[in-house]
Amino acid sequence: MAVPDGATWVDVVIRAGDNWGDDADGAGGDGGANKRLFILHLIQLQPHRTNRSIDCDEWFRMGAGESKTFSCAVVGGLTLELCVAQFWSSLGESSLSVEASFHGLVPNQAAAALSAGQSATRVLLRAAPTSCQASERVKPDGKLDTWREAIRAEPVRGGGSAIRILDGARDALDKGRQVYALELSYKFTQLAKGKVTPMVPLLNNLLYDSPFSCGLMLIFDDGNRQVGVVDAFPEAITLGPGTYTLRLQVRHDSPAALAPLSDTVLLLARPLAKKIDVKAFVSQRAAAAGDTQVGTVVLKRGDTMAVYVERENKSLKS
Repeated sequence: MAVPDGATWVDVVIRAGDNWGDDADGAGGDGGANKRLFILHLIQLQPHRTNRSIDCDEWFRMGAGESKTFSCAVVGGLTLELCVAQFWSSLGESSLSVEASFHGLVPNQAAAALSAGQSATRVLLRAAPTSCQASERVKPDGKLDTWREAIRAEPVRGGGSAIRILDGARDALDKGRQVYALELSYKFTQLAKGKVTPMVPLLNNLLYDSPFSCGLMLIFDDGNRQVGVVDAFPEAITLGPGTYTLRLQVRHDSPAALAPLSDTVLLLARPLAKKIDVKAFVSQRAAAAGDTQVGTVVLKRGDTMAVYVERENKSLKS
């Protein structure tokens, strides 16, 4: 189905139909006594994004006369595929009706940055003029759940280069080309046991289409024991308290191509033990005074409103 321009999410309402295990034909149905297991799958392909970027997968049970509603984020102007089916091992006849309605609330910035010492951030919200709805109900709310730390690479000992040529026999390519490796080390401290997700945004989420090879990250503790491995697709690892060294290796057959990566910054993402509320205020003055917050507002199609977002704990380090 075609998603209207400006739509940001879709509500899918599924209702049980009239045919629900009728045994009038003597086929041995259950007369609708048992619930059926269904799968709802929505997927939308975006340019230069994986199919996982918008991929909603819902499993649910439904009985006669019941209905369920599911919501999924979408991107306006692109085709959305919606499929619903009864699971193969869930026996008994059934019928469903499916209704999809699109909604649109478009912010003027995809991500609102909140830095230490900064006043409230102004965000414009607009009800999509092409929305299928005459109006949208808005109640801004949010939470901070991740702390990201940026770390620069350690200087190379002796002031040498972080780029070295690899083994001539094992790492040789055709036409006399040779593989080079950029090897960077990062030190960080983990104060308490918890999950850490190392990321190098420039290299992450690229595999066969990456201009570089490897992108491997090895993590060692202060006893030089390997405690974790992360590749192109970042995953969280659990580390205990202590000091760690992360070694990143990137390969290419041209040292000139690797040289600009010598200043690559490592990002460490850690979940916050306690989520921090983000409040929305009606004006900058209200945000500064901790005064009037935005309640539930109805925006007509095409209308715009400004909100000022501020985190609850202003002493949080950036």
